Amino acid sequence: PHSGSFRALKNIGDVVREGEVIAVISDLFGLEPYEVVAYEAGVIIGMSIIPLVKRGDAMAHIATAKSTKKARYELKYFDAEVF
Repeated sequence: PHSGSFRALKNIGDVVREGEVIAVISDLFGLEPYEVVAYEAGVIIGMSIIPLVKRGDAMAHIATAKSTKKARYELKYFDAEVF
């Protein structure tokens, strides 16, 4: 619900809990920070690298699963196969 300068606090592959802060949006001077939280527990599978965001932009994609441990393992396996 905010626009401004985007700073990620998590990386692709990180496991996050519901309600955990994953990024901060602030004005161009770093003032008035707004914390972006994960709405569900899961593994971050995508994260914006664009430093400016506007209201409604997708900043992170979180894969959810019954077992975040299994999801993290699968992501690690995928990375090894692709890269």
